[in-house]
Amino acid sequence: MWLKRLKLWLLLIYAEKKQKEFMEQIGGTQECLVFEIQSTAPKDYDLMLSLILYLQLLVSFFVYIRHFLSQL
Repeated sequence: MWLKRLKLWLLLIYAEKKQKEFMEQIGGTQECLVFEIQSTAPKDYDLMLSLILYLQLLVSFFVYIRHFLSQL
């Protein structure tokens, strides 16, 4: 579990560094970058996000069931 957290933390640091480099390269602001991402996002982005959330919920449900059954 701590290894996953470490990987996510390192990925976040790397992403922030790359974002700063990109912003310096184009001379823009944070709001400019957010607008660019939103304008290029697919129209069914909300659908994809909700499907991902439902999938995470389903996986956690099965993990809970597996944990419960292993206790029996």
